[in-house]
Amino acid sequence: MRRLREDVHIHAPADEVYGRLQQFESHAEWLPPAFEEFAADGETIAFALALPVRRERVHLEVILAEAPQALELADRDGGGWGLAWGLNAEGPREVHVTAEIAYEPAGGAFGWVLEETMHRPMRRQALRDALWRLKLVVEGRR
Repeated sequence: MRRLREDVHIHAPADEVYGRLQQFESHAEWLPPAFEEFAADGETIAFALALPVRRERVHLEVILAEAPQALELADRDGGGWGLAWGLNAEGPREVHVTAEIAYEPAGGAFGWVLEETMHRPMRRQALRDALWRLKLVVEGRR
């Protein structure tokens, strides 16, 4: 299991940001193009993460919801994926948001090469893009 963690500072109340994260249907508004075929249904989300020579299909469901500090999702199909959101209010309209993904890298003879040279950097960039786009949407700049 591998993990990636990124964070962003958003100028908005923590409750507002948490509400946006918990409204899964709104994720399509700010997720970057690397998250393809996005779908939301109640307390689950599904998407395909597009990577070079690999497409990771992910179906996550809520396993922890503690408003407005934490929201965690785990792979519904047992594929090893996980997504955790952490929010730390730093003022009435300031929140530090952390996103962490857990995933299983590609296996096989060249899996580690793909992971280190292409997949991990592209996963990190997709996560960074998602956080930045969330920031812009919540702050009303997009």
